Amino acid sequence: MKDIQAPEASQNRTVFYRSVIYGSVFLVVWSLRATLLSDQIEGMEPDWLQRLVSDLVRVGLFVLPVGLYVKFLEKRVLFSSLKMPRFPGVRALAKAGGVLGTYLVFTCLVEFVRRGESFQIHVSPLASCHFWVWLFLVAFSEELLFRGVLLQRFRCLLRFWHANLLATLFFVLVHVPYWISHQGMTPDVVSSLLAVGFAGLLFGYVFCTTDSLWCAVIAHAANNFLSVVLNG
Repeated sequence: MKDIQAPEASQNRTVFYRSVIYGSVFLVVWSLRATLLSDQIEGMEPDWLQRLVSDLVRVGLFVLPVGLYVKFLEKRVLFSSLKMPRFPGVRALAKAGGVLGTYLVFTCLVEFVRRGESFQIHVSPLASCHFWVWLFLVAFSEELLFRGVLLQRFRCLLRFWHANLLATLFFVLVHVPYWISHQGMTPDVVSSLLAVGFAGLLFGYVFCTTDSLWCAVIAHAANNFLSVVLNG
């Protein structure tokens, strides 16, 4: 697990606090989108326009600012600093894959036991082309920010699990505004936030074990795929 290298402690502190500020500003902006604009976007007709606008907003808020932040503010090489060209070794891939596979199987078993006879697999969403676009876009955009940028920068000052916890906190908080504004603080929302937190820790582990953003994206996409199949 490699940290971003910085020659002096002062530079590490600058990278860390600047990343905290970036993450905090993003949370404010995304909260406005999730609370003030979500109904307008979701109410658009026809459906293809609604999906297009939603995807463009996500790219505009998640992806483009990360590129500008890394390229012009940090003055780093974009793809390498985000661990995008990295391909993991076989041992690291097997280790991360084993942990991810165990988590996914455990999730299925828990849902099977909890639901009993009402347990079912939902395959109808898989027929939509936009589902696969959504699956990749959500996983890529969120991993790009929370693991590619925040987790790596937090490790300038913090040990891995402390940095992973902090990055996961941001990851959980980004889901809060929409769920609470649309559903309230219900037991289902609380359990969903806890599940998101655990998944975030797992994605961070996969990212740092493999040293590859794409492995974290695959783990995130697999988790979201399973969630849709189980919940519809």
